[in-house]
Amino acid sequence: MNYLKTVTNYYFKNFWFLAIFSIIPAIYVGLLLNPFQFIQFLFNYPNSELEGFTDFFFALLPFDWITILLSIAGIVLVSVFASILLGKIETHFRIGKKNLSLKDESFNNNFMSALIVITLIFICTFLIMMISCLLMLLFDFIFAKSGLVILSTIFMWIIALLALLAISYVVTFFGVVGVDMMVMGSSFNVALSNSSVAIHKNTWQNLFTGFVPFVVSLALTALGCLLNLNWLTGTISVFVIFGFCSVFIMTIFFNHYGLKRYDTRVYYNFR
Repeated sequence: MNYLKTVTNYYFKNFWFLAIFSIIPAIYVGLLLNPFQFIQFLFNYPNSELEGFTDFFFALLPFDWITILLSIAGIVLVSVFASILLGKIETHFRIGKKNLSLKDESFNNNFMSALIVITLIFICTFLIMMISCLLMLLFDFIFAKSGLVILSTIFMWIIALLALLAISYVVTFFGVVGVDMMVMGSSFNVALSNSSVAIHKNTWQNLFTGFVPFVVSLALTALGCLLNLNWLTGTISVFVIFGFCSVFIMTIFFNHYGLKRYDTRVYYNFR
């Protein structure tokens, strides 16, 4: 299965359906949490004066009580909309009809699973950024302090791309774990095992497809830095990642279990 083509086709064909459940978490995260601050930092790095780890840490990751409280609220908010959206996509895949009603049981059945995996994704992302921060500090110490700022910048961009790739993998992996828990009712440990098998059936294809929305966010962040519209490009980036990854992980799940999809059948699409 060509995941990129399949997911992209679904995303654009059902754009407004996905947008309804993606816009609120995108606005919240994009405006209040500035999730791409570390990319913005790299654009300003050559002209920045950074003395040590503390300067790097706070330049890459905002860390104060307000941000912590907003992040906790953001985890809950994203979990709410992820549980709803994944339930809607599953229903559409299974019966070929898009259901916008909030009266079904998808939220009640899915919320705790979504909350667990969104929390894990947040923790893993924070750890990845911490490691990236240490590596960037190391390259700054080795090269920039010797006047080789260009070389230091190149290595930092390599680290940033690897960090984005790692984050995209974490989102894909734990996303499939969450879907397995939601749909199959699996325990967390069983879902971990199932997700590992599902992801590694097509490892490179999954890595590439999951990385695509993050590459889009990288391009948007670059544009935001040039136009000084980071609040807008950050919101759009989260919007794209949230919708695209939701479709992607559900596609992996259906393919792994060999479940028949009815959303691709013309007859059902017009019902």
